[in-house]
Amino acid sequence: MEEQEQEKGIGLDGSDVTAVLTELARFLFEHKWLFHFSNVTILMVEIPDCWRRCLAKKKTSGVREAILKAAGRVSQKCPADEDDRLLDEFLLRRNELAAKARSLLACTRLLQDDDRQTKIPTRMTPKKLHEVSMLARVLSRLCDQHCTSHLVDVGCGLGHLERVFSRSCDKIVAVECDEATCGRFLGLSSSVEVVQGRLGDEAEDRRLAKEIFARIGEGKPIGLVGLHCCGDLTPAMMRLFSSTPEFSFMAVVACCYHKVQKDRNKPVSSRVQSEILNSDCKNLIYGPSALRLACQESLDKWLKLTDQELEVREKDFGHRAAFEAFCHDRRLVKRKRKRRQRGSSDFVAKIMDTYEVGEGQLDQDQIKSDFTEYCRQTESEFPLLSAVAALQLCLQSLLEYFITLDRCLFLIDNGLRVELREIFDVGLSPRNIALIASRFQHR
Repeated sequence: MEEQEQEKGIGLDGSDVTAVLTELARFLFEHKWLFHFSNVTILMVEIPDCWRRCLAKKKTSGVREAILKAAGRVSQKCPADEDDRLLDEFLLRRNELAAKARSLLACTRLLQDDDRQTKIPTRMTPKKLHEVSMLARVLSRLCDQHCTSHLVDVGCGLGHLERVFSRSCDKIVAVECDEATCGRFLGLSSSVEVVQGRLGDEAEDRRLAKEIFARIGEGKPIGLVGLHCCGDLTPAMMRLFSSTPEFSFMAVVACCYHKVQKDRNKPVSSRVQSEILNSDCKNLIYGPSALRLACQESLDKWLKLTDQELEVREKDFGHRAAFEAFCHDRRLVKRKRKRRQRGSSDFVAKIMDTYEVGEGQLDQDQIKSDFTEYCRQTESEFPLLSAVAALQLCLQSLLEYFITLDRCLFLIDNGLRVELREIFDVGLSPRNIALIASRFQHR
């Protein structure tokens, strides 16, 4: 009984979610200088003097050491000066907020100890195999809890979940917008049907729902599923689920937050819009730069890079930022080449092979020579730029938590039970949080 109670849980509490969101918003807005811009424009961005002085002294290696110290992975030392205290206080508060957000995630012990065997097709990459197998375990348990053998897979892609559940489910409806992809499912199984369309438009959502129910039948409990749903797709699934009682549960793993349409890059929860974020903070956290940062690699993965890998990144990032500033200063138009030339170990040559500068009438060799000189003049800034980029990664998880908790609050306010679970190994799949909603009553 205790194990069953732990497995079902009681769902997230709206007041707890609101409290964490409020603290996250305050901290992120206080440090907006770190992420209110596109990374490649960093040489044109004003960095606060205190942080410029601190990061210029620390460089990337010093920032990494401070991160490890704040996490307790290396021995603690007393801060030597004001610069150390500035960085240490930032990291301490960042870690406190990350811990508060993580405390809202459900226990994953039962999932990890689940010994049930699910047949998984092996013709997948290790990453995809891991994602499909772990999500399949979650879905199997949810189907058992909700007494259903009917699934709707939104954005089904290559149909990995359809192949997994085609034998155990009475019916699985694959929803896919790409016509060519839909053709892959012909003859897969009598239990698999395909509906072509894209969620997001209210009228189209109603059409799709009507067609889905026609395939499955009326009055049957249904699970709504999505694996790495890009951009607007996750909010669209949430709206469909909350407004359609035929769906018993929803399990979705989101990704590519920055691919949301411009007119929809805003909080989904009315409480977040009206009570937590003012207009400036709303435009900041749901701006393109913040949304892109939210789906970057994790801080833990970055901490595992070797010194040599970090040095290559520093030079690569520095030259790319210098190229952006170089073109901006000279009002040069740049565009990516359709066919890139052979790769080069020289950073300037690599960039010039990737981009064509000007309208085709300029001497590319002269531009390359001028750009080389520009890099020579700005390369002393490269360690600072790399240190700023490292500090940005400390905010990646906070931004992702904010977006995810905003979505949770929308579902909670619609009377649904919500939980979050980290279901993938973050080293294999950085977007690893499953948002699970159901029509179980709150206890």
